[in-house]
Amino acid sequence: TSGTKRPRKPLALGLMLFFTLANLTSYLAPDYGSMLVSRFAAGLPHGAFFGVAAVIAASLVSPTRRGWAISMVMAGLSVSNVIGVPAATWVGQTFGWRLLFLLVGGIGLLTLVLLWRYVPYQAPHPDASIRRELGALKRLQVWLAILIGIVGFGCFFATYTYIAHTMTLVAGIPASLLPIVVALYGLGMVAGTVIGCRL
Repeated sequence: TSGTKRPRKPLALGLMLFFTLANLTSYLAPDYGSMLVSRFAAGLPHGAFFGVAAVIAASLVSPTRRGWAISMVMAGLSVSNVIGVPAATWVGQTFGWRLLFLLVGGIGLLTLVLLWRYVPYQAPHPDASIRRELGALKRLQVWLAILIGIVGFGCFFATYTYIAHTMTLVAGIPASLLPIVVALYGLGMVAGTVIGCRL
């Protein structure tokens, strides 16, 4: 059924639980095939979770601060690139890549607790329906926003997928400096998020 008819808090909890379990499964994956399936599963709830989280954040503040609230949700991606990714790169290089999935699963469990404790229950909008949601696709502005998201996130994840290869094999930077490189990349994202929310 459409997520529009579901209360937001249980939906956010369910998506985070799915993400957490998928990452813990990746830690336990015995072979490449099961790892591939678990990584695919871990990626499924991303977009929906950020969408629900943005709607929850926007609903908790006044209309004049909704842009700021949504940018703070998205700032999690930026901050993770300053702190999380460099730390994960170091952990992977030092202790092995499997440990990363266990750490992400632990962060997911912590997130579940914080969502449960601090996000208020909100009933779904009485007029919510999949037909109403799809009706927004008649507007050019919605399609332009979707296009920006496709290009922006496509470029973001493409860069991250190949950043280690590009920095070490093309630019000739030692692998030991990769945490610094991704931290600088993340600082640029944080600056962009802060400036963007002000605009």
